[in-house]
Amino acid sequence: PTEIQGNANNPSVGIPLNPANKYISIAHNHPDIPPGTLSVFSIQDLLAVAVLLDKNKIDVSQFVAFLPTKKGTRYAFTIEDKDKLVDFFFYSIKGSYMNVNPNETNKYYESKDKLKTIYDKYYNPDLPIRKVKETDTNNENVLKEFLNFMEEADLGITLLESTDNFESFKTVTKNGNNTPTRQNCP
Repeated sequence: PTEIQGNANNPSVGIPLNPANKYISIAHNHPDIPPGTLSVFSIQDLLAVAVLLDKNKIDVSQFVAFLPTKKGTRYAFTIEDKDKLVDFFFYSIKGSYMNVNPNETNKYYESKDKLKTIYDKYYNPDLPIRKVKETDTNNENVLKEFLNFMEEADLGITLLESTDNFESFKTVTKNGNNTPTRQNCP
């Protein structure tokens, strides 16, 4: 395993893009930094995984991403459809129109429009009406909005909630009342 740590002034770290072997897991945390911390995966977390998928650096059949947060939440996700995750972030992965094959032009612009719309609705820190906020202390509400984000973005991932020691998990989905529901994993 490779361990990379941030520091008090900059807790963010990058994930190595060319590991010796494909990733089977990635774990990181969301520490308590001003103005607050997210209790769910950030859009940057998901983009980092999508970039690795695009570079074929993840063993999808075994991969699990783990996230404990300072707000006391413990989540993980698995990838059910890697193409969905890569397609949602296609615009960000390519970075520039100049990096797109001519037959992928429509895909690039569709990703750009969808990503911007959904990012603004759920994560854009410049928009006070965003639905997933670092300052929201109601973890269940943030989870509900994250599940709405997952559904709207059609990410192709399965969200799991864990015990403190990450030894047992429950799948987390929305029920008919648009509230989170948990089910034991087989």
